Amino acid sequence: SRGIPARFVIWYYNRDEVVAREGLDWAYAQPVDLIMSVGSVATDYLHKAHRGHTIPAVTSASKDPVSFGMLKDYKSGSGSNIAYTSINVSTETLIAYLKTLVPDLKLIGTMYSLDNKSAILTQVKPLKAIAGEHGLEVLDITVRGPKTADEDLQTSMTKAMAAIKKRDPDGTRSLLLVTGSTPVYERVAQINANSGKLPVVSLLPDIVREGDNSAVLSIGVNLTSAVLLASVYAIDIVTGKAEPGTLPVGTVSPPDLAISFRKARQIGLRIPFSFFESATFVYDPKGRQVIAF
Repeated sequence: SRGIPARFVIWYYNRDEVVAREGLDWAYAQPVDLIMSVGSVATDYLHKAHRGHTIPAVTSASKDPVSFGMLKDYKSGSGSNIAYTSINVSTETLIAYLKTLVPDLKLIGTMYSLDNKSAILTQVKPLKAIAGEHGLEVLDITVRGPKTADEDLQTSMTKAMAAIKKRDPDGTRSLLLVTGSTPVYERVAQINANSGKLPVVSLLPDIVREGDNSAVLSIGVNLTSAVLLASVYAIDIVTGKAEPGTLPVGTVSPPDLAISFRKARQIGLRIPFSFFESATFVYDPKGRQVIAF
């Protein structure tokens, strides 16, 4: 759409690093003008195998590079031939939204899978690291993995809901936060069945959807938004407007909000008007999608 006469070659390597190496060698032989990784696994390989080369690169659709130890901070830039972007919302931004949603918030039941390294590193640990500064307590609700998720989730939620009820009897200072762990977010129906009137908030926009099998709110980044951001970085690099090593970590701001007014009414939750104004996806009280992008 920018009128740049670009040709794309897609190299699908299916997590086989021998094939990934062939892809890089092919790109070097052409040579191509830019390499882009798609997804966290591909970005991890690019970070290990391509740094320091003369061909610039941009990462896309990938988890937070700072939490993964690829970069020291978000603003300095990589100082290398790779520009990084992130699909994660900053933890400070997340907490600001959560406190606007639940002004007296004190307890966050954080739901994740113990076998999901990326969710733990980029979502759970950063939240725990600064929760105390904001007067918040993080309560772990975990599953071991997909094979035992049904049983684990039931056990963890029963225990967590009992603890929350003891500390917050009327449920006005607590919420449940669903991370990007597949064994957890695939079980929204089970979560809703055990959550009572607590708001179920997701970090993945796709979990707010039509009908009752939905979170009430999502604060995250839609992949379309994330890849568009990476595309802007790519355009600036190939047109000579920017050097990859000087670009800060690209993040989508404000994040993509998704709202289910059907779920909000079911649990008696008031959605701040500012959320509605800026929402990327909205489902009305009947559960129908009425806004998308």
